[in-house]
Amino acid sequence: MIDDNNDKQERTDRSQQYLANERTFLSWVRTSIALIGLDS
Repeated sequence: MIDDNNDKQERTDRSQQYLANERTFLSWVRTSIALIGLDS
């Protein structure tokens, strides 16, 4: 029972980390596009 709860928490943490990394990547892409647009 404890292992199931721990496994679920670990998957939740991994999912949150993945989504945070994706948001960071997308913000870098958005910033890059904005800088390219301002340069033109």
